[in-house]
Amino acid sequence: MKIPTGSRNLNQLFTYQIGVLHAFSGPTGSGKTTLSAYEPIVRLTQFYTKAKGSLPERSVFVIIDTDGGFDWERLEQMCETHALKYDVVEKHIVYQNPQEFDEQHKFITEQLKDVVENKQVLLIALDPAIAIYRGIILRTPMQHRAKTIGIYTGKLDLQLQVLRYYAQRKGAIATVSTWPVSEVAEAFGQETELPFIGGRQMGFLPKIVILLDKYRYYDSRTRKYEKHPTLRVATIYKHRAKPAGLTAVFELWDGGIRDPETIPEQQQVQSGRRGRQQ
Repeated sequence: MKIPTGSRNLNQLFTYQIGVLHAFSGPTGSGKTTLSAYEPIVRLTQFYTKAKGSLPERSVFVIIDTDGGFDWERLEQMCETHALKYDVVEKHIVYQNPQEFDEQHKFITEQLKDVVENKQVLLIALDPAIAIYRGIILRTPMQHRAKTIGIYTGKLDLQLQVLRYYAQRKGAIATVSTWPVSEVAEAFGQETELPFIGGRQMGFLPKIVILLDKYRYYDSRTRKYEKHPTLRVATIYKHRAKPAGLTAVFELWDGGIRDPETIPEQQQVQSGRRGRQQ
């Protein structure tokens, strides 16, 4: 079963797939939380409301929010925009906000089993997967950084494997988000094989990987390329059925995402790195 996004443009790149781990990478404000958490919650609620009248009684959305970025008011706004009962949706959300990496790791690898037992899991979202991890790496002295990266990316690998396992076993949508590798990180010798943080498995275990960025357009007044306040560009880094490098423009709005009515003149070289198929 496939669940469409709120944008036909974006649907040409991907739709949410049951039993599949999805990954979204992009800088702050690029739409990662919208695509990894809010949007699938709203679209799944719409699907079950239309098909069965309401969400299944024992269904759950599991949200693992590692940086406090999950905005309940934003979700409520989206629900109201789409005529969904927010108080009903909220009752189906299992929310975790780990403060330490060990807490994040324990919940996913040990406690999640009890959370999803005898439940119809609709979504498991880890947003972002690497917030706490990145802080640990940056605080580690340079002479120990390579070893620390190895230890913690190994733990991230296990977390991703668990999420993929439950996506397949429970017939759920699973999502993770991450951040692009910064120039500063590259200068300090962090992994540069992938254009995002989290190690090799972050590019291998998810079967759909989408790179996000703010849309850049030419402003004739300033004669410069500017970042658009609401338009975003998505690029396929990896997809089981589509080639890497395909792009689509979508807009963030009160209801989540949608196709823009107009698109300003596009930047000649699209922001972000083009992906490769794996």
